Amino acid sequence: MEKLSKSLEKYLFAVFELSKIQKKLTPKIVGEKLGFNKASTLDGIKGLKNKGLVEYIPYKGLKLTDLGRKYAEKLDLKKEIISNYLEKFLLLKGKTLDVAINSIKYEADDELVERLKFFLDFLEFCPKLKPSWLMGFENFIKNGEMGEFCTNCLIENKGEETECKICNK
Repeated sequence: MEKLSKSLEKYLFAVFELSKIQKKLTPKIVGEKLGFNKASTLDGIKGLKNKGLVEYIPYKGLKLTDLGRKYAEKLDLKKEIISNYLEKFLLLKGKTLDVAINSIKYEADDELVERLKFFLDFLEFCPKLKPSWLMGFENFIKNGEMGEFCTNCLIENKGEETECKICNK
């Protein structure tokens, strides 16, 4: 399947998310979720229909096709990977996290998302449950300064690049 425009991806993902909670889905409901007017929402729905991603019958509603569901599930996985990365490593939460995800998920190319996934997977296999550099970063966010173990590590190593003493435990 060819890559959709960002606009059509937004419509498709809205249909995907809404179809989980709405029995009958209409363009009006999709437009309200996205904050788009009726005309542009209808254009978006028709664009998805022309690509075989949704079935739409005026006054009856719309639903995802199998192809549309597969594409939307890939978008959902992309959103999940980006969300996990932003939560675990940039320590974003709540509204800030939601805004960041929504601004990135349609812009990030597949290579970036794949690299984020590899990084997340790698850390799942790493024997350290929480690397010291992540603890140092959390401290830096909270206090605006290096943690005691970071300062000690820098002093002991005279600012040279070496392995962290904490990671070697």
